[in-house]
Amino acid sequence: MRNISKNFSREEFFVSESYPKLAWETSRTIQDFLKCNQIVFNVLQPIRDHANKRLVINSGKRSKRLNDAIGGVTSSQHRWIGDDWAVDFGFKNTRGGYMRLRDHSDLLFETYEWIMENLFFSFGQMIIYLTPTNLARFIHISSRTKKHQSEMMVKKNGGYFSIKDRIDLREFKNV
Repeated sequence: MRNISKNFSREEFFVSESYPKLAWETSRTIQDFLKCNQIVFNVLQPIRDHANKRLVINSGKRSKRLNDAIGGVTSSQHRWIGDDWAVDFGFKNTRGGYMRLRDHSDLLFETYEWIMENLFFSFGQMIIYLTPTNLARFIHISSRTKKHQSEMMVKKNGGYFSIKDRIDLREFKNV
């Protein structure tokens, strides 16, 4: 494995818990590795340093086959076409074990707020995915495009809700 930084390697971007074989078969180009570097240095490493927990990529680049199997939209930025990129992530404790759901959720909400304040111009779209009981599951973050310019959303019960600031976000957390 080739390390990009003290906490990330390139291979971490080619993963899928549901379809590991399809993730492994996803092509890797020089442009993909350059995107990995960009994502780590501009987005993920600053988040990891702030949270002081092990950040785990749940989904990075997807092949068409993997994207179809997962049920991703055809235009998903997870396909990494052109300048596009997207990653979904969560956390584990510093020893690599899973965190309690409530602790994980609280950390994701806090991280989302921190990204809003500190990395606002580093992403095109940021979505926090919630369970029906308002526990955060993971954060999706993707590149800036003509269509996506620092959009912030919550996904819950199949719907997307636009948010503008911490107050909007806290309304979802405290429901």
